[in-house]
Order: sequence, then structure tokens, then C-alpha cells
Amino acid sequence: EEEWIMSKAIGEVARIEGEFIVKSGDGTLKILAPGTLLFEDDVIQGRSGSQELEIQLVNGDTKIIGKRG
Repeated sequence: EEEWIMSKAIGEVARIEGEFIVKSGDGTLKILAPGTLLFEDDVIQGRSGSQELEIQLVNGDTKIIGKRG
């Protein structure tokens, strides 16, 4: 019997400069791209040289991660 733990989507990647990876709650790693859904238990990491990640949140707000200016 398999169990699935579904966490709630909190937003999606709107814009990306550089390479960012996300570690899901189950330990899965993937490279982020525009349109990638993000969930509340995800951990985002920027690779060396990564500049900025813009996330469009489900409530309409925008969150920017990384270096500014």
C-alpha cells in the first residue's frame, strides 16, 4: 500500500536568471524552470553564479530570491 503526502502549491517560477534547484519534501531534486510549481515544503538552493529567481505566489504576490542590482 502506497501513501502519498501532497503539500499545497504556494506558487510557480515566473522568471529565472541562473540555475536554481529545489529539494522536495520527499528528497527529490530538480532544476527549476519558468512554470515549475513550488510547494510549501520545498527548499530552494541557488547554484554558483545564480542571480535571481522570481516566484508568482498563489495569492498574487511576487517573491524575489537572490541578488538584487
